[in-house]
This record gives sequence, structure tokens and C-alpha cells, in this order.
Amino acid sequence: MPPPKPPVTKPAQWLVDYYQLNASVSLKGDAAIAALIRRDGDTDKLTVHRLVLIDGGNGFETAALIVSTLGQIKVKYAMTTVPKLDAIILSHWDMDHYKGVLAFLTLAENWDTDTKRHTYLKYDASGVGTTRLYCQAFTKGYTNKKYISSRLKPTPDATQKDDPFNASVSVNKSWVENVIKVYHHFEVDLRGCNVFTGKFLSTTGIDASNSPLNLVTQNDPWTQTIANDMQNAPGLYIVG
Repeated sequence: MPPPKPPVTKPAQWLVDYYQLNASVSLKGDAAIAALIRRDGDTDKLTVHRLVLIDGGNGFETAALIVSTLGQIKVKYAMTTVPKLDAIILSHWDMDHYKGVLAFLTLAENWDTDTKRHTYLKYDASGVGTTRLYCQAFTKGYTNKKYISSRLKPTPDATQKDDPFNASVSVNKSWVENVIKVYHHFEVDLRGCNVFTGKFLSTTGIDASNSPLNLVTQNDPWTQTIANDMQNAPGLYIVG
């Protein structure tokens, strides 16, 4: 009799679970969470692979919605640990987009007082925050810079030449260092970044991100070095 055939391992499948937070009518603004979900090819088990917050609405109420939505994700996918964000996208510096993000970052109840770490952000072994914040650089004379700089420093303005840089946030009027990694390239430079992987275009410039075909060609999510556990995964791109 011929030897039995080895079991065939089915490739993983992927889906993006998108949560639009109710921050538009009474609370004002925009906020959403995109979850990259991996379905195991053999067991069909669903696991959360990446979590991205997109804008944060207008303040403390939407900051609470962010936390409650992360709680829903934990329950839905039977996560054994607290869900933590891989990245945050601030589409622009209007207060109905950024105030909720700043509230989420600075509210004391979102912090572990023993470790002095944010409950819903990621850190490396040395305690430096690895969650990425993608945002525009401030322009000269930006009217809300004082409000923002009292909660986040350095501020992502044109005088801050390092990119990315580790930013501190103010919690109970005390600064906590190295909380989040800020990318504040000018808009053209952020275009084409795959936020799920953190990888930028292999060719810089607007033309490289002006169509889905160019995005896949110039920033292919399936062939990058970190893609051993992300084969065939979709990308989440900044396009404007």
C-alpha cells in the first residue's frame, strides 16, 4: 500500500472587521476601529491580528466609546488579553477628530498605575511605546497648538525634524515619556503607507498611490519580510 499522504495545511483567510463609532450626531466627529482578523485554514479559529483606531471624535465621550468597542472586540473574538492598538490615524487636526484621541491617550482610567503604561497601547521589552500615530504636521500659526501641546509633546509641527519620534503624554498633569511613536510626514509622504504592516511605499510620491494597482505593486502586503504570518492579508492604506 502507498504511504498515506501528509495532511494538507489550508492557507489562512482574512477579513477586516470595521467598527464605526457613534460619534457623528450628538457627540460630533468621526471615529472608527479597523480590526484585521485571521481565520486559521485548518481550524477556522478567528484571531485578532491588527487593531487600528481611525480618528477619535470630539472628546471624552468618544474616548469612552473607543474603550467599550475594544471590549466588544475582546468578547467577540474570545481574546484572553486586553486588545491593544497597533496604530492610530489622525486624518487631520480638526477638534472633532483629534480631541477624542487625546482624551483616550491621557485619561487616567486608561492607565495602569503600577506599570505606568497605557492599557490599550503596545510597548517593547524596554517599556518604549510601539503603537504608531500617523498624522499631519502642524502648519505655522496653528490655532489649537497650545491645547494639543499641553497633552502631547513634542508636537508634530514643522520644527520637529525627527520622524518618527517618541512622544510623551500628560496624565494627571504629569508627563509620561515614550508613550507613542509619531509619524508626521507631510501629507504626500504618508500616502501609500500600509497601516496594518507599518510599511511605506517602495517608491515615494503621490503617483505611486493614485490607484489600487499602484499600491499593491509599490507596497505589496503579501511579500514583505514581516509577512510570514500575514500571507494573503489585505492592506489598510493611507491614500489622502
